[in-house]
Amino acid sequence: MAQKKKITAVGANPAWQKVLQFEAMRYNAVNRADRMWAFASGKGINFVRAANCWGVAESEVVQFAGGDNGKLLLDDLAKEALRCKTFPVSEPTRCCTTLLSRRDNAMTEIIEPSKAPDPEVEKAALEYIKSLADTADAAALCGQVPAGMSADFYLEIVRAFAQKGKTVLIDSYKNIAQVLPEARQGILKINAEELQALSGINDVPEAIKQLIGRYPLECIAITDGANRAFLGYDSAIYVYNVPEVPEVVNPVGSGDTVSAVFLSEYIAGTAPEKAFAYGIAAASANCMSMKCGEFDRSVAEELFRKIIINKL
Repeated sequence: MAQKKKITAVGANPAWQKVLQFEAMRYNAVNRADRMWAFASGKGINFVRAANCWGVAESEVVQFAGGDNGKLLLDDLAKEALRCKTFPVSEPTRCCTTLLSRRDNAMTEIIEPSKAPDPEVEKAALEYIKSLADTADAAALCGQVPAGMSADFYLEIVRAFAQKGKTVLIDSYKNIAQVLPEARQGILKINAEELQALSGINDVPEAIKQLIGRYPLECIAITDGANRAFLGYDSAIYVYNVPEVPEVVNPVGSGDTVSAVFLSEYIAGTAPEKAFAYGIAAASANCMSMKCGEFDRSVAEELFRKIIINKL
């Protein structure tokens, strides 16, 4: 059996995640939850969990954590046997709360603020990540960095991996103008709303064309929830229908699941248009699970067979 490829997931903004489920949410009223779940989350952790579910590549999340929430987070990762490299910080890890309303199938996400790590901790994490450019096959920049951190953090990571000819997937859109020009062989994977904010263009195919012409990216992958997804690659744009999910339990983490499965397949040599379809299918399966980035691979493969890909 061939050795699995290795991915370094940079998750600078982890979270202790709580999910509260209600029969029906009401504004300006007391809402008592019927059920609650709590688990380690954040885009980097969701990425590694999803990659682990898919099983094609090995991955490790590099993160900052502190306080009681940080301890809960690390204990939970240990129970799941998810690989992580954690740099302790003085500030407590944020808590994010998802509110699910069954009656109208609505989801509301409440995110606590996060602060930048101390400069010496940030530097140590950066040096560790850069050192992995020799051994990892790819890196994934998962989400925004905490408030107060410079975009140089991502810039130096992209440079280190690009110099070694390694793929970097960028799942971020704020303050990356200086990062994208360095992303040789890079993948930009964001959603349609983020694409519009980054490019200033409402039309997704046109925005993809503009960004691919402007930056040395290998491909651009755009999701839009249950709506059509797009992939720009090799002077072509592919359009994907998103398979219908029988029951949406919790959609949070679906974007991270796309990133993890897409990148895993991409660096394993799967054609990009097929690799992205696998990611979309896994993300759809993730909607059927309460935990972010968790899904049944057999369900994902069944959904994959329902995806139709058209070329513009």
